[in-house]
Amino acid sequence: MPKTKGFELREATKEDSFYVSQLAHQLVKETNLKEHLGFDWKATAAFAEQVVDNPSTCLFVAVDDGEIVGFVAGMLTQTFFNPSKVQAAELGWYVEKTHRNSKIASDLHKMYEEWATNSGASVVHMMHMNTDQSEAIEKMYGKWGYSKTETAYMKEV
Repeated sequence: MPKTKGFELREATKEDSFYVSQLAHQLVKETNLKEHLGFDWKATAAFAEQVVDNPSTCLFVAVDDGEIVGFVAGMLTQTFFNPSKVQAAELGWYVEKTHRNSKIASDLHKMYEEWATNSGASVVHMMHMNTDQSEAIEKMYGKWGYSKTETAYMKEV
């Protein structure tokens, strides 16, 4: 697996699920997801294990000095409007604040896109939560060739 200035990027294992769930918890705390979904440690770790085992999903991690500091997860699915097309849909993408000025986020994203391409996806669907980084993320997606296709809303029922 590739190294980026001392960081290892690799496929996650079941043993990583607890650490990935810690990062997922940080993501939820930094966004308005906490207001709608809350956070379930046990279920998130169990879901991460399921993602590791499923050939239609991926989970990649970034490791610095033995500690997981970032992840990206995705799944393959048909598109509703053209079921002959397979898309890779991001499930979550997060890098610790202390590591955001590195190439970890972009290198995780590259691994995710490579997985999508190698898995037969014709499009990659990415998103970002409303945070103080929203403008920067939107610019980054534009530089990578993405176009804005939707805006999402959430409501508890």
